[in-house]
Formats: sequence, C-alpha cells, structure tokens
Amino acid sequence: MKKILVLGLAILLGASCKHGGKAGTNTQQEPGKLAASVFPVAYAYEQLEGVYSGDFGGSVIHMTVRKVTGRNAVGYTVHKGLKRNFSGMMEPAVNGFHFVLKEPGNNPYDGIFDIVIDTIDFGVNGNWTPKNATKAGKQVFRLERNSKFKNYAQEGDPTPRTFYDSSSTLSFKADGLCTYAFYPDDPNAPNNQLVTIRGNWVLKDNAFNIEWEKNNVMPNRTCILKPDTLKIDTFKDVLTRYYYELELTINGRRLSNTRDK
Repeated sequence: MKKILVLGLAILLGASCKHGGKAGTNTQQEPGKLAASVFPVAYAYEQLEGVYSGDFGGSVIHMTVRKVTGRNAVGYTVHKGLKRNFSGMMEPAVNGFHFVLKEPGNNPYDGIFDIVIDTIDFGVNGNWTPKNATKAGKQVFRLERNSKFKNYAQEGDPTPRTFYDSSSTLSFKADGLCTYAFYPDDPNAPNNQLVTIRGNWVLKDNAFNIEWEKNNVMPNRTCILKPDTLKIDTFKDVLTRYYYELELTINGRRLSNTRDK
C-alpha cells in the first residue's frame, strides 16, 4: 500500500512538472507580443475602425484604423505629412482591445505601436517604439476618436474641402492629410513641374491649422489658414458639408472652392 501511494505521488508530480514547468518559472509573455492562444470575443469590430487624433511628441498625429477582423488590424498614420501603413494583431483587454501594429520598416522613422482602444470612450492609449533609436525616441500618447471623421475611412477617404486657383490646388483629406500642389509662378522657368507638399491638418477656431513636411517653399512649417466666408451663415460643418464660396490665401496665392458648386 505504501509503494502504491509513493508511485501515485510520483505520477502526480511528474504531470505537474510536464504541464506547469519548474517552480518559479515566469510564464508571462514578452512585452509588445500577443498571446497566440487568445481567441477574440464576440464583438462588432467595425466599431473600432475610424480616425483617431492627438498629440504625438509635440505635433498632431492621425491614426486611421481601416480594417479590424478580430485577430488582425490594418491602417495607416499621418504625421508631419508622412503617411505610413501599419498592420498587426489584436487581443481582448480590460474594457477594450490590445493591438501591436508594426510599420513596414523601410523608413528610418518606422516603429511599432502598442496600443489599447477603449470600447467605452473609444480613446487610444499606448506607446510607439522606433525601429532605430538614434532617429527618434519612444513616445507615449493618448488619441481621441475624431467623431467628424469616423465614417470617412469606410467611405474611401473623400476630400471634404478643396481650394483652387489657375495653377494650384489645396486639399484637406478626411484622414488628416493636407496636400498643396502648385506650379511655380514663372512659366518660362526650366523644369517648371508640379510641386507637391504634404502636411497634417486639424480644424480649430474655424481655421485650418497645418503642419507641413520639411520643404523649401514654406519658410514656416506651421501655419493657420482661416477662409473668408462669402455666401454662408456658418463654418462649423466644413468637414461634412460642401459650401459654395470660401476663399483663403496661401503662399501669396488666393484660392477658392467655387468649383464645389
């Protein structure tokens, strides 16, 4: 009987070691990695898709989450006029979902986003770790769902506002990307080709606040453009409705949206 008890105890101890490992072993996953065994919970994942905006190291970043499947997510960010794709995995978290999203890695300023989207207020809390620590530092940030933009990602990212003159176009995309394309003033200049400058934009106090990418045209990389309203009563819905006549001045040029009629 004693031998039977000893043998049974040995079997139990062996099974414990086989399934649980050595006593004191840390079984937690590495930071920034998701547990492959975690299965998504039942959830309408399309609710997580949309545009999230906020401060990122002293400048605005827009994060567009284009597709969420329950296991994976894809999208892109716009920061200082630079648009970078990301993709990665997700798992359930407390009051939300945890994502690890990697940029392609072929740009020296690419990195990895480790974020949680809260399903109560749809805010984003997380951090970004650069691939090359000599080019940029780690960032901790908080983004808010941009309610004015949230449906645009699924609708093909339309342009809510575009201004023109005879040789230039200024467009404000719903994902936060701003594009200024123009021909130089001298038509006889050699290599007189279209010049395109990109930037980020936000609407604040009825004005477009823009942060341009590094360029040789705009001496100040940040600017505020407040359109003159000619035939409208209010400017507050500029992101969602086309108005008839708005004008603004940029780079010494007077642009109008009158093509929107």
